[in-house]
Amino acid sequence: LPFNECKVIHFIRHAEGEHNVAERAQPKGPLRDAVYTDPQYFDAVLSSDGVKQCEPLQGLMSTSKLLPELVVASPLRRTLRTAMLGLAMCKSATWIAHEDAREHCPYGANPCDKRRSAEEQAKEFETVDFSLVPVGPDQFLEVTETKEALDARCRRLLEFLAARPEQVIAVVSHCAFLGRLFEAHFSWSGSPWFKNVECRTVVLRLKSQD
Repeated sequence: LPFNECKVIHFIRHAEGEHNVAERAQPKGPLRDAVYTDPQYFDAVLSSDGVKQCEPLQGLMSTSKLLPELVVASPLRRTLRTAMLGLAMCKSATWIAHEDAREHCPYGANPCDKRRSAEEQAKEFETVDFSLVPVGPDQFLEVTETKEALDARCRRLLEFLAARPEQVIAVVSHCAFLGRLFEAHFSWSGSPWFKNVECRTVVLRLKSQD
């Protein structure tokens, strides 16, 4: 493929969150399920190990010849913090929080997958552009997302990336969203599911709708 017609995209899952730690501490069943409905994990932050997990990503990107010119992250704290820590060397990049990169939640509105208002997030993550995140209270999970709606969101994000002028991009998102993207939209031959802070670099020939 002609390189000037392609995008190099680093897809990254967020590092370990405090809700991930709490989930693994419980046996499968009601106790584990209860972690996801626990309000103390609202817009879950990274665990101490999650912060450390970002160091290898930073090392990988620091030596890469394909450094992102654009960083797109889900507007939740754990994805934003992962991006800030793991991609700290991308100081000249454009940083954008994008609602379409959020987690897929087919089983209800879990507190860990809700976010603070865009205004609050912007105060903590001052270098990130939140103009694509709706202002006011978070309403993303008010309606349970169907698989069809998820696929439409995947396509919207890919169309957004295709329309951007940057050629090398990093997308920091979540397990279920990235899994669906790789499984249904990229025909990924291996397991589509990402581990914490896993990075997969793909070359895509994306066509803008403009």
